[in-house]
Amino acid sequence: MVMDITDATNLANAYGYMPLPWMSAAVIGPLVGGSLSRPADRFPEIFGRSELLKIYPYLLPCAVPAICASMAWLVTYFRLKEVSVILKNHI
Repeated sequence: MVMDITDATNLANAYGYMPLPWMSAAVIGPLVGGSLSRPADRFPEIFGRSELLKIYPYLLPCAVPAICASMAWLVTYFRLKEVSVILKNHI
């Protein structure tokens, strides 16, 4: 996909930015996951009445990234255009 939005003059710079999301996720992911663990114990005023979160204390830190990944997949599936089909029609 990077090749589709760049040309030869800025291709090296674009590939230089590729590791940034992974490095950011390696830092932010554990922080978010750790802050969402055991929500019924840590935030009883918000999640204290939820028996599900008392039985499964790590459900929330697993469900949040699963929902984010599912939403990203849905947006990509429905909104991202296939470039090879577009280029094939123009040739």
